[in-house]
Amino acid sequence: MIIHVGGTGTQDGGTEAQLQQVYRCLKALYDSGARVFHHGDCVGADAQMHDIALRIGYNVVIHPPVDSKKRAFCMGGEMLSCRPYLRRNQDIVNAVSHLVAVTRTNKEESRSGTWATIRYARKMRKRIHMIGV
Repeated sequence: MIIHVGGTGTQDGGTEAQLQQVYRCLKALYDSGARVFHHGDCVGADAQMHDIALRIGYNVVIHPPVDSKKRAFCMGGEMLSCRPYLRRNQDIVNAVSHLVAVTRTNKEESRSGTWATIRYARKMRKRIHMIGV
């Protein structure tokens, strides 16, 4: 069985320390059999994780949002149909067994797509790899 991993994160992008943790996490998951990485194609952490996943050797599946204002327009991998943010985030969680989450704060935020995705992943009982500040 192929293991699918998803990524969600701050539009501000991860810090250098967070990106090093993302690399170590994705590499460990890859070494244990993960081969497909899903993300939402937003600027910031999504685009950074996209590049890291490709560098490691993952097949990448891109779940772009309908609203293109904050799209990263990542290249490489499979491009799915555009979906509204909330549905797209749920699609990512539903497709994976692990979620790597790069947050800009360690405190849960109510009006944050990243934290909404984390909450949904918890509800769906997915393994969450939190990479906070």
